[in-house]
Amino acid sequence: MNYHVLQMSVNEYQKSLKEVMEMLERHDSKISAHDKMINDINESVTKLSKRLVKVETNSQKKHDEIIKAVTSIKSKMSELKEELPEFIEGSISAAHDKQATVLLTAMNTKFEEFVELLNPKDALHQGTDSGPPRSGRHRGLRVGGLRIKGRSGECSNG
Repeated sequence: MNYHVLQMSVNEYQKSLKEVMEMLERHDSKISAHDKMINDINESVTKLSKRLVKVETNSQKKHDEIIKAVTSIKSKMSELKEELPEFIEGSISAAHDKQATVLLTAMNTKFEEFVELLNPKDALHQGTDSGPPRSGRHRGLRVGGLRIKGRSGECSNG
């Protein structure tokens, strides 16, 4: 797992959260519930960032903690996205509806990018694969039920 890349992604995500929070501060307090949700996400991301600074590369316990933290943030983000129509409704002028949507979409995209880095199935093995990627070139390629042998070009039913 490349914790340095993950740390950079978390930092980018924090910048996006900060932009959304600054935008919210410029508007009415009718959206305070969503402001609280975003603050909660921001605090969770900040805690994750601090964990990443202290993480030991080969520590399974730390790896599990980080996956748990990211899962929690993802859940909070989903909750916020469900509330988005209400978030935009009424208190933000039409000019800012688009801005809010664009910022939240960008924030979620960055979030998804760093969640991908923590895919539990792949993260522990990232960078440890040796040898060239597998291809059908030398092993033969199956096309429409026929097996085409790699080097000789012969076909056989199979």
